[in-house]
Amino acid sequence: MKFNYKDKTVVVNVSHKVGKSTIINLLGYPLTNYFGSKSQVGKKLNPNDFTTDKCFDDADLKVAIVRDPIERIKSCYNDRIVKKNRDNLKDRIKSFTDFCNNFEDLYKNEYQIKIHSYPQVEELGTNPNYYDLIVNTKDINTKFKPELEKLLNVNIPETIKNRSHSDSIKITNEEIEYFKDFYKEDYKYYGEYFYDSK
Repeated sequence: MKFNYKDKTVVVNVSHKVGKSTIINLLGYPLTNYFGSKSQVGKKLNPNDFTTDKCFDDADLKVAIVRDPIERIKSCYNDRIVKKNRDNLKDRIKSFTDFCNNFEDLYKNEYQIKIHSYPQVEELGTNPNYYDLIVNTKDINTKFKPELEKLLNVNIPETIKNRSHSDSIKITNEEIEYFKDFYKEDYKYYGEYFYDSK
């Protein structure tokens, strides 16, 4: 995403299920003085102020937001199937184990699963050195927000737009190994920024 302010430009690349709503709120607040859903914030922004497409332009601040892939895949399952039951997937996916056992088919054939679980390198690229700052989702308010405030000389309230509450989902060592292989490029390029989780 690229946001244009009076005399500054900020690029933030972030995948779905990696704090995208929170980031759009933080980036949009200096332009709108408003927090809301991604679409609500988008409606309040001038189209010349931003693009939500991934971007590798030069900017005053270039940021990647990352999330441990194991946390992210649990959040994808919890949000898309358990909470929102997108495409009525609950009818055939009864548990996280079912989700794992059918992941390849779900990823290939279910749009909502794919866009919320594709490898983060598809959004971030494979050159961490492009970024001035790489921030884990757990550190958005403590590491990214202060940098944005300093750059723009504004105060922005803390925000966490959505929480997945997927901590209670149990994952086996075999499932962890499967997803570590699936997301091996994420671990290769951004692994040092992930927090160990299960």
